[in-house]
Amino acid sequence: MAKLSLSDRPLARKPVEIRPVHIGDMKIRSKLKFEVVTAKVMEEGGKKFVAYTIMMKRVSGDPHPAIIHRRYNDFCHLYERILCSFHPSVLGDFQFPKKVLYGNFKAEVISERTDAFHKFLNLVAVSDKLLYSEYFHGFLCSDEQNEAVSYIKLGNYREAAPLLETIFYVREKLFTLSHIAVLECVIELVACLAAVQADETAYRYALIASQCIVQIGRAHV
Repeated sequence: MAKLSLSDRPLARKPVEIRPVHIGDMKIRSKLKFEVVTAKVMEEGGKKFVAYTIMMKRVSGDPHPAIIHRRYNDFCHLYERILCSFHPSVLGDFQFPKKVLYGNFKAEVISERTDAFHKFLNLVAVSDKLLYSEYFHGFLCSDEQNEAVSYIKLGNYREAAPLLETIFYVREKLFTLSHIAVLECVIELVACLAAVQADETAYRYALIASQCIVQIGRAHV
C-alpha cells in the first residue's frame, strides 16, 4: 500500500474567531443619550434638504452606537405627536424651531436646529413614557424598516442587511434582547446575510437570535 507522505496530509485549519456582536445588559434597559453629530445639505429628486445625523448610545459607554439620519419634518412630526398625546409641560420650556420660508440652508439656521434637535431628543430620553412610546420607536426605525422591506421584496438582500442591522442596534438599546421586536429583526437580518453568503456575520447574529429566544422565554415564565 502506498504510504501517505507529510505533504499529502490535509493541513490543520486554525479555528475561526467569531467576533461578538456588541450588546448591553440583556435584562436591564440602559440609560440612553442622543447626539446630533452632523447636519448636511443633500439633494434628492431635484429638491434640497438637510439630513441630520443622529447617534444613539448608552450613557455608560457604547462601542457600537446606532446611527440614523432624519430631516426637519421627521422631528416636527414627532414633536406634534407628543403634543397631541401629552401636555406640553412634558418637554419643559423647550421651544421647537419654527419653519422658515427662506434661508433653510443658512449655516445659522442649521446650527440652531441642530442644537434644538439635540436637546429635544435628550428630553425624550429622560422620560420613559416618551422614550418607549410607539411614535418614538417609529421615529427611530420606520424609515429603515420601510426601505428594508422594499429591498427584500425586490430580492436585494445585500442592501436590506445594513438597514436591518441599524434597526437591530436601535431596538436592542431601547428594549434589550428580551423583546420580540428585537428577535424579529435579527431573524430577518440572519436570513438576508445568509442569502448573500455573509456566513460569518450571519452566524454572529444567529447567536444573538438564540439569546433573544432564551431571554424572551425567561420573561414569560
